[in-house]
Amino acid sequence: MKDLTWFRPDGKEMTEEDWNNPNARCLGLRLAGDTIEEVDERGNRIVDDTLLILLNAHHESLAFVLPAHRPKMRWEIILDTRAPRPGERQRPMRGGTPFEMEARSLALVRLRGHEGMPGRGEGG
Repeated sequence: MKDLTWFRPDGKEMTEEDWNNPNARCLGLRLAGDTIEEVDERGNRIVDDTLLILLNAHHESLAFVLPAHRPKMRWEIILDTRAPRPGERQRPMRGGTPFEMEARSLALVRLRGHEGMPGRGEGG
């Protein structure tokens, strides 16, 4: 897995053609916390959470398919600008599941280790 990956709403990695599409209004950015190449002061590999930032700049809502590059992946919503109350939690969602995004909204989700288990990166 790459440290940074850009996604289309269908959950696929963006291509050069996608970047040049003037009608593209939605994208996602995955920051893979388990691919950090740096080490700490003791020489231990640095590992952090894997985050996904979803942006919908379109004037209509749309479904964004959450990436599913490993089995039993679950995404936990950290921030969703469409939530009626800040900090409102939803159940973790499987990778490959469509996440409904309102028009002109942003969501931040975190990868959980295994189903129902909180964890850093993908190791859990």
